[in-house]
Amino acid sequence: MKNEFGNTLVELRHVSIVGAIFAVATGTLFVSVVYAHGRLGDNWPYLVVAPLCIGGILPLAVLPTCFFSIRLDNRHITHLFCGRWIISQRPLCELELVEVGRHSLFPVVFRFVDGSSIRFIGAHMRVIQALCHRICELRPGFRGFR
Repeated sequence: MKNEFGNTLVELRHVSIVGAIFAVATGTLFVSVVYAHGRLGDNWPYLVVAPLCIGGILPLAVLPTCFFSIRLDNRHITHLFCGRWIISQRPLCELELVEVGRHSLFPVVFRFVDGSSIRFIGAHMRVIQALCHRICELRPGFRGFR
């Protein structure tokens, strides 16, 4: 069973492909509409570069989320940077609440009995669902999801 959760370079590649498709489609649309109206002239570089920039923003927005992950084992919840360095680690038995989707930047927040928390930066909803499912497997009867 998978024990490490977070966006990977696979998700980054998918977003890059979607961004490239968006950029090509909107760039083609812009150029064809302006050309159809006979006003292409010197404006074509702006009409091509603007969609490329917008398409490039999508992967840049997902890139920071690829650096952070959550590792679950039988005893701990570990927040990792680049899959190697531990940012924080808390005992799984002290997990009190898991807030899902309540914060825009941190879609998953783990709250513990002593009041501390681990904030997990953006991840795909399938990743969050698998994470919550794994918590239920490791702590049967846990009902602290909000």
